[in-house]
Amino acid sequence: MNKIDKATRVWHKANANERDKLLDAMLINKSAYRNLIYKLARKYTV
Repeated sequence: MNKIDKATRVWHKANANERDKLLDAMLINKSAYRNLIYKLARKYTV
């Protein structure tokens, strides 16, 4: 599975709060964003 698919799936499952955090992380740097995607992916077991 490629990373973009996983990130997209996480985005669609995330609630508004989590989406805000993802957007903030995106602005900070890539690794913060990636870490958050992985954390949410574990939460939703994508």
